[in-house]
Amino acid sequence: MPGLDRRAATAIALAVMLSACAPEAPDPVASGATPPGTSATPTPDVSPTTTPGSTPAPEPTAPEASGPFSLAPADADVTAADLALVERLITFSLDPDDDAVPALGLAPEGVRLGLADRLLAALPVASAADPAAWRIPEEEFRAHSGPFSALDVLRHRTTGAEGSPAVPDGLPLVVTVGEHPHCAAPPVAPPAEVAALRRVAVQPAEAAMSSCLDWFTVDLFVDDGGVVRAVTLDLWEP
Repeated sequence: MPGLDRRAATAIALAVMLSACAPEAPDPVASGATPPGTSATPTPDVSPTTTPGSTPAPEPTAPEASGPFSLAPADADVTAADLALVERLITFSLDPDDDAVPALGLAPEGVRLGLADRLLAALPVASAADPAAWRIPEEEFRAHSGPFSALDVLRHRTTGAEGSPAVPDGLPLVVTVGEHPHCAAPPVAPPAEVAALRRVAVQPAEAAMSSCLDWFTVDLFVDDGGVVRAVTLDLWEP
């Protein structure tokens, strides 16, 4: 029956058209939906968060050099207190200041100043911030011309005279306790007046010297209470 065949063909064509227009079922993986029968697992948020009003922490950077010198103990006899005492004196020599004087641990009644094994002058604590007060008015010592100052030597040998780059940054210095060599010569005895005190000395590391002409030592004589009673300077004689 031709009429029936035409109606059947029309119905089939209409069904095909309707199925083509129907929306596809969503893909549960692509859409983020949870498939039936499974539980959702939250994904951790790894993006940085910032509390309102706060500043994000900066990226860590390499530490900068702490100054134009470095200190190292010569042996196990040198304590952290010895190193700190020397470091404070050197730092003070670079920029003398009244506020920094108390940290030097100087004896309240004053400090004796000397050259090698002789005590030759007195430093009143009230004048300690003045570099001139540290100078010993000797005309000559070990073939060097005076006056002489442990503070001046520390400053000049650490940064160069008048701050010039005569000495490279990071000058390695060694801290010793007790008797120490006089560069290539035998040790020099301490002044008799302070021989019983703890002797804390600082001098250039061997690697920092081209010859003994670069050598110096600044010795601090410290009592049992950590008070500095005397400071001496010694140099190599040309």
